[in-house]
Amino acid sequence: MFAYEQTEIRDQSVFTPDGATHYLEWDETLLRLTFEGQQTVEITSTTVSTELVATSPAAFTDHIGDNRGVVLDSLTTQQQDIVTQAIDETYTECEPYSEPFNDLRERLSIRDHIAVLLVYYDGNWYFGHLY
Repeated sequence: MFAYEQTEIRDQSVFTPDGATHYLEWDETLLRLTFEGQQTVEITSTTVSTELVATSPAAFTDHIGDNRGVVLDSLTTQQQDIVTQAIDETYTECEPYSEPFNDLRERLSIRDHIAVLLVYYDGNWYFGHLY
């Protein structure tokens, strides 16, 4: 058996047997593995699933609108002005909100005041953003 004389480098010898050393051949190269400890790790997995919701673009638009959108109809004149300005650029209002704007915000929100993504107004679908 061949071993280095110094204890600190003795483990570097491929001729010194050690129960904690393992060899792995990878890509035609022999690798020496030395395990220094154990560690618990959490392995997570991801699952992808699909659900058929439509067989045509028009049916898809209807499905998404019914499930993820809000139809803005029966708006007051002031609310129509707010929506028109938001479509043309943006609409900003600071607290305390006006009654028309606050009512509109409520219509554009779902649980926990999360804004809906799609808004149907005047024959068109829009992405809605409340900040």
